[in-house]
Amino acid sequence: MAVLLGEQQILLGATTFRTKFPEPRYDMDSVLQGGIDACMSGAAGYILTLGVVEGARGRGLAQALLRKTIEAIQAQLPQLKAIWVHVISYNHPAISLYERMGLQLVRRFPRFYNFHDQVWDSFLYVLYEKGGRPPENLALELLKEEVFAMITSLNSPQALRQRCKVWFCWCRKRKLSKA
Repeated sequence: MAVLLGEQQILLGATTFRTKFPEPRYDMDSVLQGGIDACMSGAAGYILTLGVVEGARGRGLAQALLRKTIEAIQAQLPQLKAIWVHVISYNHPAISLYERMGLQLVRRFPRFYNFHDQVWDSFLYVLYEKGGRPPENLALELLKEEVFAMITSLNSPQALRQRCKVWFCWCRKRKLSKA
């Protein structure tokens, strides 16, 4: 899906999504009750990319693209219960948009992106509908992953300090978003 300007067809924004998956993805167990099986059976859609060129931002194009993408996924998946998207942790305008549009912060994937030799976390946001909900055991799984990550960070005080800082900010954001 794309937003084009004028006769010259200048690309202002675009989004890509997937409603069928050739194989299970690593993040499906975090998206929806029923995990991989639910996602693979047509109960979930995934937004791979949503972007607007810098000069066209702040005009509602991303919101329009997101709305149209959600509608397209809904049209393709009659049993839809969840739509998920990853967002890089520093992209506050996108995070704000997803929250305004009703997507819920479900989890953080540490070290998900690698740009210009720097790693960044991803936040997983999900839009639930028709009784869809996060997996019941997700909190326990996240706790186990974090404990393991902290233990592996013990050999580096700086890495452990950074990990604790990220965990504290994540928990604080979750608490504020539920208030």
